[in-house]
Amino acid sequence: MRRVWYAWAFFALFGVVGCAGTASRQFVAQVKHKPAPDFELTALDGAKVRLSDQRGKPVLLAFFAYGCGPCRAEAPRLSKIADEYKKDGLVVLAVNAWDEDKEILKQYVEQNKLNQRVLLNGGETCDRYGIVSRSVPTVFWVDRSGFIVDVDPGSGDVKSLENTTRKLVAGKS
Repeated sequence: MRRVWYAWAFFALFGVVGCAGTASRQFVAQVKHKPAPDFELTALDGAKVRLSDQRGKPVLLAFFAYGCGPCRAEAPRLSKIADEYKKDGLVVLAVNAWDEDKEILKQYVEQNKLNQRVLLNGGETCDRYGIVSRSVPTVFWVDRSGFIVDVDPGSGDVKSLENTTRKLVAGKS
């Protein structure tokens, strides 16, 4: 009986993973080259941040959650990218998808010396972008005109993040 349960769990897991991969490809195809939905969120420092105010600048928009291990692993990479491309006008916005506690996020950002702008209470914004709770981290690259030029629905490798960002900044997306 135990073997049957393990076999069922194994196939169920691979069935879900396989569907998620297909859904991710379909999702990327649906949102690429479309206008990025506008939003206004509050940053950790209390300032209001509106995506449309970033027009004319390339934007890396990262949906994350503090309680997500892959998101915490990706955060320093995003911070490095924010530093590297700041001179090129790149804006890196990290949207907290799970509406986690501000003080916990503030402490995390300070301890890890993160440089991306962290935006609070992004649950509703996630809905506009088609982000569900299990699909963080997800990164959107938005060009200077406000169009989504690429999406990474999952924790991408460092080279992918850097290459796509380089193309975005250079206007070759």
